[in-house]
Amino acid sequence: MLDFLKPPVESFQDFIVLSGRAVRNIFRSPHYVNDIFIQMDNTFSSRWTTSEWGRSLS
Repeated sequence: MLDFLKPPVESFQDFIVLSGRAVRNIFRSPHYVNDIFIQMDNTFSSRWTTSEWGRSLS
């Protein structure tokens, strides 16, 4: 009888679960410290080549 409510309720439940996991992961310590530094290195090196900093070097 209330089948029309199932999709919105399921979507809301999924949203709550994913939001809870995201908040929980903010406060968890990272498991792979090396991966964090590699990602930071890749991020900063790509910024050097694609940003104004990279243009000022040439």
